[in-house]
Amino acid sequence: MFFLWMLLFGLLVGRKLYGISPTRYSPGFWLNSLVTMIILLGQSVEDSAAGKDVYTAFAVRMGLFLAVTLYACLMLLIFEQRSRTR
Repeated sequence: MFFLWMLLFGLLVGRKLYGISPTRYSPGFWLNSLVTMIILLGQSVEDSAAGKDVYTAFAVRMGLFLAVTLYACLMLLIFEQRSRTR
């Protein structure tokens, strides 16, 4: 079932990547979204095969992903502010 869901989302993102279904976002955005989904969900499948708690592992992984994203945004704001003052 995981394969079928990934195939469905891959086909939907592929439509946006190749411009069949045009959007205001660039193809790079859709490619990065698909890769992020594979990274976050793929490990959850591995956790379930090993008998670990899938929900806890996913919550930790998503929390770390959001923390790194917030850190990167904060650092970009700080660097932009410093470059304007010089």
